[in-house]
Amino acid sequence: MRDTPPEAFRRVGEVLGRTFGGPVEQVSGTELAVTTVVNLRSWGERVSCVVEPSGGGSRVVVRSRSRLSTTLFDWGKNGDNVERVISALRHLLNPTG
Repeated sequence: MRDTPPEAFRRVGEVLGRTFGGPVEQVSGTELAVTTVVNLRSWGERVSCVVEPSGGGSRVVVRSRSRLSTTLFDWGKNGDNVERVISALRHLLNPTG
């Protein structure tokens, strides 16, 4: 992202809140997270984003993991969550493309 880390952090918070509809938690000065709701496909996931300075802008690292440590198969849900965040960030940064 070309945004400064504080601006990227703000945008990531907006995206997490809109994408997953839950409260966004500030884990640290560089990390935000949201917990998804339980549904028929999963017991919920924890989606987190770390914003780091990179070159003249920021780098965002997106992770998703199952809330239950006993989950053996996520059926692609964590990958879907990561893709949803990346897609929403791309749309926010380039709404016409």
